[in-house]
Amino acid sequence: EIEFTRLRLLWYAGVVAENVRFGPGQSEVGLSFSARQVEVNLNWRQLLRGQVQVNGLNLRRGRFAWQLQESNAPARTLLVEDIESRLRFLPDDEWALEDFRARLATARFSMSGTITNASALRDWRILRPSPAGETGRPEAPGTARRRLRAFVEAIQQMSFSTPPEMRLLLTGDARDLQTF
Repeated sequence: EIEFTRLRLLWYAGVVAENVRFGPGQSEVGLSFSARQVEVNLNWRQLLRGQVQVNGLNLRRGRFAWQLQESNAPARTLLVEDIESRLRFLPDDEWALEDFRARLATARFSMSGTITNASALRDWRILRPSPAGETGRPEAPGTARRRLRAFVEAIQQMSFSTPPEMRLLLTGDARDLQTF
């Protein structure tokens, strides 16, 4: 589902949605993603011909939260804030991620890169639910949630004299995972 408070069509930015919330409605999953502003950059020449072509997306002041609850344990939340990003859709099925920035706890992350044959991302096994773990045997229910909860607890216990910063340059061909 998607909700927003205002939607505008601007000649210099495309379709601009403000105060946007994405994700399942009132579900028990505990996932939420919101952004102060999302721009959908359109190809105006194609639009004048009656065709909608998206050239890119800009995201401002995004926030991702995943509430992790288990019985007999305090709730934990994986929280990624201050998300800013620009994604361009280039010819020949290439995506360019420009200037992705976010904060996880006190750590700052930035990422940029390009992916060729980007439409092949939907075929990646890692992005699809799988009944079997690394061993080929089915994982016990809740294993992924427990691992994520342990990760969140470890992050919450860390402290640094200066906030850490991680920069990642990602390039590769989505048809061949070995190229990343």
